[in-house]
Amino acid sequence: MRFPAIGHLVTSALRTAQRFPFVLGAAAVATYAGIQTTNHPGTDQRDSQLLTTAILGFPLLFALTILAERRVRSMTLRWLVPAAGVAALVAFWTAWPHWSSPIQMLRYAQVNLAFHLLVAFLPYVGVDEPNGFWQYNKALFLRFLTAALYSAVLYLGLAVALLALDKLLGMTVPSSSYTRLWFVIAFMFNTWFFLSGVPDDFVALNTRTDYPAGLRILTQYVLIPIVTIYLVILTLELGKVLLTRVWPSGWIGYLVTSAASVGMLSWLLVYPLETRENYAWVKTFTKGFYIALMPSIVMLWMALWKRIAEYGITEQRYFVIVFSVWLAAIALYYTTTRSRSIKVIPATLCALALLTFAGPWGAYTVSRVNQVNRLQDLLTRNGLLQAGHLHRSTHDVPAADERAIGSGFRYLLETHSLASVATWFTDSIRANTTSVEYGEPEVRAILSSLDLEYVEPGRYSANDHYGTFTAARLPPIAIDGYSYAIQMSFRSMRDSLRIVDGTYLKLSADTTALRVARDGISILEIPLQEAVDSAAARERRARPSDSNTALRLEVKNGDAAALAYITNMAYRVKRNTEPRPTWVEGELFLKLPR
Repeated sequence: MRFPAIGHLVTSALRTAQRFPFVLGAAAVATYAGIQTTNHPGTDQRDSQLLTTAILGFPLLFALTILAERRVRSMTLRWLVPAAGVAALVAFWTAWPHWSSPIQMLRYAQVNLAFHLLVAFLPYVGVDEPNGFWQYNKALFLRFLTAALYSAVLYLGLAVALLALDKLLGMTVPSSSYTRLWFVIAFMFNTWFFLSGVPDDFVALNTRTDYPAGLRILTQYVLIPIVTIYLVILTLELGKVLLTRVWPSGWIGYLVTSAASVGMLSWLLVYPLETRENYAWVKTFTKGFYIALMPSIVMLWMALWKRIAEYGITEQRYFVIVFSVWLAAIALYYTTTRSRSIKVIPATLCALALLTFAGPWGAYTVSRVNQVNRLQDLLTRNGLLQAGHLHRSTHDVPAADERAIGSGFRYLLETHSLASVATWFTDSIRANTTSVEYGEPEVRAILSSLDLEYVEPGRYSANDHYGTFTAARLPPIAIDGYSYAIQMSFRSMRDSLRIVDGTYLKLSADTTALRVARDGISILEIPLQEAVDSAAARERRARPSDSNTALRLEVKNGDAAALAYITNMAYRVKRNTEPRPTWVEGELFLKLPR
């Protein structure tokens, strides 16, 4: 086996440096910033800021360098194109400190995705070379895996050498040396090694017909079976939703996203086989995959609609919405047109990532406005926001609203800073929110000034007592004179039950009554206070003789009448006040006027 000469390695390294000076410059900056974060952990945020920006420079400057190399003849312009990328990185570096930590991470992930997608398609913008496009991305993919393998082996070898110096020869090797070594290998060696294998003859790429058998085996016998399992599970879930009429859970988004990602990756890996007679199954798989995915996308929309109706839009939900719409458009495009261009996938996804980064239509503005409006409605409904300013509570705020108010303030302060709601604050409230990084203490102070208590998600208030009531199975009931029998379940003030067109049953805002409204006008009210008082009294008895019998309520109002049996109830006693129901289940029989 012949090893390459040292001179050849040096020549190759110099040639790579001449071809990709901007990328290697970003790698050097990232290495320096990474080592600085090791030398001064947690003391200077500018090092982390510089490291993050430099890492983004890898894909951006690489894509612009390849674009200039292929499409620009003037040597001056070849330098100016990646230089424009440096200007974009400086703008990102400048804006970074003005974002909260959650938004910093989201924006970084969003831009990083967009820049990596640029690498995939930018050199082929305006060029109709589908085979060359696939061969180019295949070459990058395989080179990336090779570079990662070499880098890992080199790091492990040198790390063991450092360990031997420390343990065997007694030389002091600080633990931070291993981290510094990792930065040098991961950013400098790995990047340089990867770049040295990037193809530069695009004409030759378009004429290549070789296809690694390993990719076909991986796709045909691993990825496609996984996609099939995902789609079967999603189809079964859809059937369950249609039969039980129970909304799909928010977790469905992870499975739909996984199925779509693995399915599209499978197609991209076997794309060149579409034109070969022995692999007709590739076209069948592709079209069948997109058709089978469409019902799952609709189910994902149903789950999103439910979550947004309950909790509003956040950045994460915004991105899932955008991705699902893009996925539906891609599925329709490939099933209704004859196009087989795989360049559409990275190009359109990159455009979406960049378009939603900023602007009034962007993820961050839309989420902030939606959450501010939801919180404003909650505060106004409970009399806590009057004439544009916050005021102390003058009555008992329902438990669900109190939790939602606390969650709303915490999200806005942590994600969008105090500025998002600062106009509501009086001087006394603003004095309690002077931190740079807002979090739970500031939210507790704000709610305390409103005579409310902040309760962490999944926990109960320290000042509350919670109780539950569960009844035995109902005996036969005489329902003469009633027109409608309704099985009711109210676990949120937002829940409502449709009786007939225009007539709905809903829990009142203070949870003390069930109201029947026709065309928005209340025609019957069923007070719940007597029932919850009875449930609380039964809980206090040492030997309750009737604790498991349903709570009966009967109300009449002109031609309207109701007979209710409460079979399950949870209630809350806040600060020694009278108990209030938090959710109610049972049977309701109604007579409505014509």
